[in-house]
Amino acid sequence: MNQKDQYAKSVCFFLAEEIRVKQMSLPRAAEIAQKVVDNLNLIDSEQDFLRFIKELSKDFEELFQLQERIQMDIHISTRKNLENKVREFVANILPQDTNLALRLLQEAIKDEINTDDLCKKFPEFQQFLLRR
Repeated sequence: MNQKDQYAKSVCFFLAEEIRVKQMSLPRAAEIAQKVVDNLNLIDSEQDFLRFIKELSKDFEELFQLQERIQMDIHISTRKNLENKVREFVANILPQDTNLALRLLQEAIKDEINTDDLCKKFPEFQQFLLRR
């Protein structure tokens, strides 16, 4: 299943749940689903999907909860991506420089840290990512 289908599927699951708990009528859910299908070709990334849902939330306030879920999913996937990069780098550098590996791990466990921050603090990490 491609990414666009995944985005459409997540909206459909959200709408189905809203209908199930009687928070939304079937015609309203159909209207929202049609808007999503009509604009699916404009969505190429998670960030595009979030922007689209934010824009759609202006007309369909019911989507505000979906917007929050998407933001959380993006945060989680970004964090997992960072952790995978750090894990790969540490496994690679550990035999040569245990001190660098430890410092990078200590920095990477901070909640607010991101890939750009780590690249600025650790040029070796940046070089590693460029060679990947």
